[in-house]
Order: sequence, then C-alpha cells, then structure tokens
Amino acid sequence: MAALNSCLYECQVYHRRLAPKKHDFQNRTFFFYLDLDELPQLIDRFKCFKIGRRAFYEFRESDHLPTSVGASLKDRAIQAFQEAFEAHGLQDELQKSIAKIGLLTNMRTLGYVFNPISLYFAFDDAGRCLGSLAQVENTFREMKVFPILNPTDNQIHAFSSELIKYFYVSPYSQLDQRFRFQVSPPGDSIHCQVSSLAGEQTLLDSGFRGEKHPLTDSQLLRLSLRYPLMTWQVITLIHWHAFILWIKRLPLHLKDAQLFNQRQVLRPRHDLQQFYAQQEARP
Repeated sequence: MAALNSCLYECQVYHRRLAPKKHDFQNRTFFFYLDLDELPQLIDRFKCFKIGRRAFYEFRESDHLPTSVGASLKDRAIQAFQEAFEAHGLQDELQKSIAKIGLLTNMRTLGYVFNPISLYFAFDDAGRCLGSLAQVENTFREMKVFPILNPTDNQIHAFSSELIKYFYVSPYSQLDQRFRFQVSPPGDSIHCQVSSLAGEQTLLDSGFRGEKHPLTDSQLLRLSLRYPLMTWQVITLIHWHAFILWIKRLPLHLKDAQLFNQRQVLRPRHDLQQFYAQQEARP
C-alpha cells in the first residue's frame, strides 16, 4: 500500500488555570491527522476506522465547518482560509494556491464525537504551510473558527494569533477575554498552546504537545487500549473539572446572559440563532 500523509499523534494535554483561583491537570490522548485528499484511500483501508460509515472510529465531514450541502470539507476549508487571508490583509497568501488541507481532530468513537479544538493546516504546491485555523467547539455543539496566520518570529515553522473570543467556551470565563494561539505545523511532532487573557493578565494556559505515529491498524489498537473511548473521556473530564471549579466557587457567567457577545458562531443554539435573526431584522 502507498504511504500516507495521514497519521496519528500521541499527545500530552495540559490545562493550567492561574486566576482567579489555581487549578491544573494533565492527561494523555491521541489525535488523528488527516490529509483530506486521502479520504477516498482511507474508506476501506482499516478494520476499526471508516470514512462516513459506522465503525469504532468514524470520520464524518458533516461534523466539521458546517455549510450548505454539496461542498466537500476540503473546499469549505479552502474557502475559510481564503476569507481569513482577505480579512487579515494577507494578500501574498491570498494569491497562493492552496494545494492540500490537513486536519488534526478526534473521530466519532462508538458514534459519539466532541472536539474542544480541531486544527486545519493549509499547504501550497511546494508543501509550505500557509497557516492554521482553530475550530473550537463548546458543549452546546456550537463552534467558531479562529485564524492562526502570523508566522512566529518571521519563521514558517510556527504561527500565532491573538483574538477576542466572543464565544461561549466555559461558564468560568468572560466572552470578551482574548485567545492567544501558538501552533506548530504537523511534522515529527506537533504543538498547540491556547492562552486566555484579560488585559495583560494570563488567566489560563492550555494545549498539547505530541509525537507522530503511522496510521495503521496496529497503532490504532495500541493507542485505543492505552486511551480507551477518548471522546467519551474528553466530555467526562470537562464536566468533572467544571464541577471542581464550582466547588472552588469560581464566579459563573451564564450563556444566555451574554448573547450579544457571541459572534460569528457556527451551528448556533436556538436562542442564539433567534438573537441573530432579531439583529438582522433591525432597520
């Protein structure tokens, strides 16, 4: 069989809350990295991983970048990158042809998926990474895309950005805080750091760092035994640590009280969707 660009990354995840009260944890996991051009090759290549068909691990394009019916996920991602290049005045990148799109994400596991963050990477014809998009998801199944396009220290091996969230991620953070992203493109290793800032104060550092493994049945079996039912574990850990923060009496910020600060949200919940409709109807 032909060698694949698609692979697996075994990662150490960290989460450090610095204020208003300290709380931190670490855990290990693994992610799939998919070259979206390779999806047809992956359909029947593995025993427990399928594309668009029920399996222990299943990938569905509809779980990502929701849009009108018909466009492939690669086409939707290219459009999202082009819109981000244009919005940030990156005319050089806008003129380049995007040849490949890579996606780092979790799969549906026994039918269930939850991805706190997925990362898209765009590559030109020469294989040079042009930037990244972070697809952030909350427990209401809403998502928002954050562009990460600024080369770090004028180098192409890493990208960064700093953006106001305007997205409800946690009841323990304000929506007008800033996300600071730092991402390295996929290689033998991968790294992503996301910090939450209020003014000059860093309230939260989170992210992951991992090493590459080939996408094979044997590696999937090894990692599945080591980290069973990952998407189920992710949602369980999120609610467990939210409970601990509630015990520590961190102040709560309710979602429905901050609809005006939730902007450019994909798959908005019904109340947010109604709020958007009301805003558009205003003269």
